Amino acid sequence: MNNDDIIAVNNMLLCKSDFIEFEEAVRKKSAKAAFAIVITCVAVIYAAAIVSALKKIHIVSGSLLILITFCLIISIFIYVVFPHWLGTIRYKQYCMTHNSTGRMVFYLNRLGTMVGEETVQTLFYKDIKRIVQTDNLYIIEFSNKVYTFVRIDGFSEGCLEAVQNQLSVK
Repeated sequence: MNNDDIIAVNNMLLCKSDFIEFEEAVRKKSAKAAFAIVITCVAVIYAAAIVSALKKIHIVSGSLLILITFCLIISIFIYVVFPHWLGTIRYKQYCMTHNSTGRMVFYLNRLGTMVGEETVQTLFYKDIKRIVQTDNLYIIEFSNKVYTFVRIDGFSEGCLEAVQNQLSVK
């Protein structure tokens, strides 16, 4: 691999809050619609239960209300708590598999994860499906739900703008 085509290097180690931020950025966006549907359905069923109780019609059973309440609690857990929990687990995995010499190198047509002087993973820009930028992270999704992310403030050579310019050319 030719070192002349390096456009940026990010060697900042990731911390637990980065993994939580990553999970929230990636998971919450896809879960937002499902969560809104669940909240809407629960609200409609509760409204029907209240109206039926006031009119003494009993179209909604108590066991259905318990089931709906249980579903609401699970959906809140998945939407709010799950990204934090999963981010913590992924951070622990990261700590076990990475050491302090790891870095992400952005080349003209690919990026490489390097440990020492060895490239342990190469991903090509042509396989990028989506890019998400949060307050602190630059997240790149490749084919087959493969993600990589770096801290925006972690570039020791080059800068985020150079990477963004190169990715816009891809």
